Amino acid sequence: MGAVVRFFLVLGFMWIILSCVGGDKIIEQIEKADISFIALGVLSFTASIFTNTYRLGVLLNFHNSHVGYFRLLAINFVGLFFSLFLPGRTGGDVVRGYFLSKSSLELSKIIGTMMTWRFVGIFAMILIGWVSALLSYPTLKDATYVLFTTGLLCIFIAVVMVLVNGKLLNKFESANSAVQKKNRFGRIKGILKQAYHDTAVFKHQHRLLLFNTVLACVSNSLILGTWYFVSRAANWNISMWYILMFIPIISLLQMMPVSLNGIGVREGAAIVVFGSVGVVQESAVSVAMFFSGISILVSLSGGIVYAFYRHKRLTCGGCE
Repeated sequence: MGAVVRFFLVLGFMWIILSCVGGDKIIEQIEKADISFIALGVLSFTASIFTNTYRLGVLLNFHNSHVGYFRLLAINFVGLFFSLFLPGRTGGDVVRGYFLSKSSLELSKIIGTMMTWRFVGIFAMILIGWVSALLSYPTLKDATYVLFTTGLLCIFIAVVMVLVNGKLLNKFESANSAVQKKNRFGRIKGILKQAYHDTAVFKHQHRLLLFNTVLACVSNSLILGTWYFVSRAANWNISMWYILMFIPIISLLQMMPVSLNGIGVREGAAIVVFGSVGVVQESAVSVAMFFSGISILVSLSGGIVYAFYRHKRLTCGGCE
């Protein structure tokens, strides 16, 4: 039922956007697009998936995982495919977790690893936006972006520090809620508590987190490269600094579970943030739609993997 509601929300978002901007203008922008840059965007987006898969594997190996890279890559693509029908941009993590749970790893360790994978990825994207804002200040002469990204980075770090603080776990364990009293929720509560432990344990692995952050910066840079290529396809004439600063904001917004795969939210956010620096609405929507199209195209390949790559190979813990 929720998926149906979000599907109609996506249609509603896109109808409002197209009505305000003008469908004819967007079609005109699309027709003028340089296909060669779209192709480069596809390659950059795909390369980010390969890098992100390796990054997840590095974290899983901390728990002595026996999940091979190519199997993990297949699971990642299948997760991307199902994220087309799930809320936000990270809905596919549920599917990834399902297939990983068929390996030798405990479910709590998988949840903890996936949470760490996401946290590091978000941190790296915000970090790129912050560094870009600092480096761009001598050119753009606008402290607004520096202050905004600094605040965003500080808030994220504060939230993570609170989450991995042992005092929070103690409060969670001592809470006498109605959920705790119901035996049927006892196993779920135990898994969540252990998953919290398995997430917090990474805070002591400084070298591992540093290496994973570097990998996340590479992966996110490839995503930013995708946006750059689609902006070139639309003949944008704005500073690259704006792409480096604004895309992290859009990336965070599209994670909200209010639409399918971030469609609609991404386009609306592009109008607002890029419109603030003079990009016309139809151009902003066109570029966001190019990115959405690339995301959908690459994610659909996960459906092919799911259909033809044997289910046994996806769930077999020792398979490559």
